[in-house]
Amino acid sequence: MIWILVVLSVPVYFIFLFIFKKSNIGNNKNRKYITLIPTVIITPIIYFIIILLWISIISYYPKEEFTIYKWHENIHERYRMSKHLIKNDTLIGKTKDEVTEILGYDFYETGNNSIGYYLGHVPGLINIDPDILVIYFENGIVIKVEQKKT
Repeated sequence: MIWILVVLSVPVYFIFLFIFKKSNIGNNKNRKYITLIPTVIITPIIYFIIILLWISIISYYPKEEFTIYKWHENIHERYRMSKHLIKNDTLIGKTKDEVTEILGYDFYETGNNSIGYYLGHVPGLINIDPDILVIYFENGIVIKVEQKKT
């Protein structure tokens, strides 16, 4: 980590040296030392911003509206539509036959009154396991739908 800060501090130092020279801050002898102060302060801030940007880029994934065609087209990216399915209560009140007609027969039993559909690997910082869409039934009717990590 320290070598990253050192590598990052070199261009920051020269940028501030250039700015201070153009602004006539200090003289030629002490300008090099004056430039160290903002370099030491700004470099960790830039490093922190780069890390935050990297984490946000890694963790981002687009959300799409659910369509039967897209659901069946790419099973590894079903996670994109799962939020839409859950938020809009698309499956609530439907029977198991109606659910399988919409989502397909590639489900697996997750419990006595629940089934699960593979959603794929949701992008994330440390995400090595796929997510599943779990659909809970009571008296043969969907009562709850949620996304879970496996």
